[in-house]
Amino acid sequence: MSKYSIIQTKHWETALRAAPLLYLDSNEPFLPIRVGVTIFEDSAHSTSRSEIPGRLKMLLANLRASTQ
Repeated sequence: MSKYSIIQTKHWETALRAAPLLYLDSNEPFLPIRVGVTIFEDSAHSTSRSEIPGRLKMLLANLRASTQ
């Protein structure tokens, strides 16, 4: 059993709950080849999220300066 089949079995119910419903008709020029989900098993610090408060402070400061 490969590493990937273990992961697929472990998270199968979660993947099915998150799976999109695709409505296609016979005139679709391209059919999907595959659809996937990503399941994060460990938490980690988000580098992009940590930049948001700094950006907000800068935007608020600029807004205050422009309204005075």
